[in-house]
Amino acid sequence: MAKISKLSCLAGGTMRKSKTSMRKLILSGIVLACGMAGTAQAASTLASGPVFGGQQQEQVACVVVNLGSTPINFVTKQLVGQFKTPLTQNFNDCGAKLLPGATCSFQANVNTQGTAPHQAASCKVVIQEAKTNVRGTMVALDPALGRPLSQTDLR
Repeated sequence: MAKISKLSCLAGGTMRKSKTSMRKLILSGIVLACGMAGTAQAASTLASGPVFGGQQQEQVACVVVNLGSTPINFVTKQLVGQFKTPLTQNFNDCGAKLLPGATCSFQANVNTQGTAPHQAASCKVVIQEAKTNVRGTMVALDPALGRPLSQTDLR
């Protein structure tokens, strides 16, 4: 009987050691997976409040500048109207990427949207990278003089 108890004890010790090793292995895998997921860059959103230029307003423009040292990749470039979302753009020179030091804009005529004219509008930009070095402005433009009637920063 003493031999059986000793074998059981040895087997039990091996089992405990094996379970502990398996737990450590699984825990290491989870920590590794979480660490890798943490390094993946989440998309960043820049958005403006509404701009409204009154009865003179026709065109609204969202201007984006990349002040960083690497290109940014756009996920979404959208003009959001008071009565229609998204607004149909009539100009966009942003492309899929914006190079370092470059500026681009996308625009819409708020009076040709099939809704009430002269609506307020906002801008929404989603990029793949951190928004640390990206800035922007949403502008309602005077069609006759091309000057801003109303503007606000993207945050």
